[in-house]
Amino acid sequence: MILLLTAALLAQATPSAAQDVVDLHNDFLESIDLDKKSRALEDLARTPIKTSRDAHAAHDLFMRFVDAKTRNAVMDSLDLMDPRNRDPEPVFLGYLSQPEAESVLFGIKGSLRLRSPQALLPIKRIAEKKFAYQSPGETPLTSEKNAWWVQYEALSALAQWQGDKALPLLIRKTNEAPAIAQIMARYLWKESLPQFVKWSGQERANEGLRTQVPMAALKETRLEMLNILRDPKADKELRHQCALKLGISSNEELVAELLKEYAAQSDPRSRLYFEAALFASRSRLTLPLLMRHAKESPDAQVRAGVRVQLKEMLEPAPYRELLEWAAQNETDQENKNFAAEELKSSP
Repeated sequence: MILLLTAALLAQATPSAAQDVVDLHNDFLESIDLDKKSRALEDLARTPIKTSRDAHAAHDLFMRFVDAKTRNAVMDSLDLMDPRNRDPEPVFLGYLSQPEAESVLFGIKGSLRLRSPQALLPIKRIAEKKFAYQSPGETPLTSEKNAWWVQYEALSALAQWQGDKALPLLIRKTNEAPAIAQIMARYLWKESLPQFVKWSGQERANEGLRTQVPMAALKETRLEMLNILRDPKADKELRHQCALKLGISSNEELVAELLKEYAAQSDPRSRLYFEAALFASRSRLTLPLLMRHAKESPDAQVRAGVRVQLKEMLEPAPYRELLEWAAQNETDQENKNFAAEELKSSP
C-alpha cells in the first residue's frame, strides 16, 4: 500500500512528457477546467512551432479566441520558432493570401520570423496598398480596423527585414497614416531622425519622436540629439522628445556632463529642456536638483510630479522628511493635503 501511494505521489510530481503545439492546442480545447486552460496557454507560450501541423494548430487558436492571453501565447510560440526550420514555411505563405485579416497577420508574423524569401513580395504588395484611413480609430468597423493593422504590420515587417531599403516606402506611407512614423523610429531611428527634424511640428514627426526606441539606436545618435537640444530655434516637441531620449540613454558620466551644461545655461527655456533630460535619466546625481524643484518650483504640478519621482528614488527616511516639509510648507492646498495624507501611511 505504501509503495502504491509513493508511486502515485511520484507520478503527480513528475512533469508530463514534452508536448508540442498540437498537444497544447488540444488540451486547451478539450479542457473545461479554467486552470488547465491557463496552464496550456502558459506552456504554449514556451513551446516553439516546429511543424506544419503546429502552425495550423496555433492559427486555429489565434482565429477562434480573440482574448489577449490566447493570442499573446500564440505569438510567443511563433517568436520561438527556429528560423532555420523550413517545415512550417508553406503554411505561413498560404495564410498571406487568405481573406481574413487575422490570417494574413499570422502569415506575416510567421514569414518574418522565418525570413521566407517567397513571402517578401506578397508582404510588400500588402504594404504598398493605399490606407483607407489615417488611423484605425476613424472607422467603426472591426474588419476595416483589422485591415489597417495588417497593413501596418506588413510595413513593420519590411522595416525589420529590409532595413533602410524600406525607408522610402515608409516615408511615403506617413502621408496616408502618420503612425507609420512609429515603425521608422522603432527600427530605423538613426536613418529617420533627420526626417523627423524635417517634419517638425507635423503629426507624423510627433508619432515618431514619441515612440520607444532601442537603447543602442539612441546612443548612436547622441550627438545629433544634443545638437537639437541645444538649438533654441528647434521645434518645442522635437527638443522635448530628444531631451527625454537623451536622459534615458545617459549613464552617470553622461548625466554629469548634462548637469554641467545645464548649469551653464542662461536661457530659461533651454534650462527647462535640460531639466527634462536630467529628470528622465533617473540618476541619483540629479537628486539635489529634484529636491530643489520639489520645494521651490513655481508650478504646483511640477512640485507634485517631482515628489512622485523622488518617492521611487529616495530611501524611506529622507522621503518621509520631504513629506513632512510639504505637509508644513507646501503653498498649494491640494499638494499640502496629499502630502499630509501620504505621511500618515509613510514608514
